Amino acid sequence: MDLTTFLCFFFSTYVLGFVSALDDQKQVVEAGENALLLCRDSSIGKVEKLSWIRSDLGTNMHVFFYRENRLYENIQHPSFRGRVKLSDPQINNGNVSLILFNTTPNDTGTYECYVVGTREERRKRAVSEAQHVVQLKVKSISQPQGLTGDGSVGLMVGLSVSAGILLAAVGGFVIYRKLGNSNDQETGKMTKFNLLSY
Repeated sequence: MDLTTFLCFFFSTYVLGFVSALDDQKQVVEAGENALLLCRDSSIGKVEKLSWIRSDLGTNMHVFFYRENRLYENIQHPSFRGRVKLSDPQINNGNVSLILFNTTPNDTGTYECYVVGTREERRKRAVSEAQHVVQLKVKSISQPQGLTGDGSVGLMVGLSVSAGILLAAVGGFVIYRKLGNSNDQETGKMTKFNLLSY
């Protein structure tokens, strides 16, 4: 391998890969909604192989695998079978974005898109590669305010605060009455004293 070939390989693999990684996307959806995982690269040419993976799924990490114009479901993780499809089945302009249907909190994770394509350049075929990363977070369906889980924690906190306020009010009232009674007694003594002095 000569120096020019090595530099071209290094530039396309590491530098362009780094720029692509800077373009990572973050997406947040609620459970039950569909998620669109974007991956588009018009410079890729004719797509020969496409792989969407989630590495935290272990050895069977393929979310979607496509090669030679067909989907390979046998190597797809079972939780994604029947739940994913290309947003553009014709793969026009390098659009290999993926739609994930009916999301659940288990779908939260880092999705990586790897594409290998070929282009005809000056009477020879050139292989091109692209990588995109999408951070997906699937939130649980919103619960009523003050309730968490089965609602018992929120209910206990609410009751505790209410009981504390009630005790403070009763205590304040008792103190007020005692101070009021002692002031009345003092006022009564002072009046008797004043009447006796005349």
